[in-house]
Amino acid sequence: MRALEARMVTVAQLQRMTAAADFEAAFSILSETPYADYMAHLRSGFDFEDLLDKERAALKDLMDHLAPGNEIMAALFKKYEYQALKIELRQPGVKDPQQIDIDLDKQYYSGLKKVLGSSPSL
Repeated sequence: MRALEARMVTVAQLQRMTAAADFEAAFSILSETPYADYMAHLRSGFDFEDLLDKERAALKDLMDHLAPGNEIMAALFKKYEYQALKIELRQPGVKDPQQIDIDLDKQYYSGLKKVLGSSPSL
């Protein structure tokens, strides 16, 4: 865990990012952090969402390694799969995307409740 803690963005870096003149300047400060590893593989130069997706995937891989087969971790990360699906369903031509959103949310939270309810302790 200490190794992961060392990879976190520092308070000084966050302060520099908030004081930056524009988004590009703030984003470039991330190149001084461990996020630089992901920045080289972004779809476009300043794709913050892509950067977050890559970090989330790395975190999921780490959690799968540390707690293989853990149903609670699987349920928590399932949220992002649902979000991606909901974004796809909002594309033009999809009938009643709002109702699909509602149905997907119900399924997600029902599954999460089932997993958490069967857990002996958290």
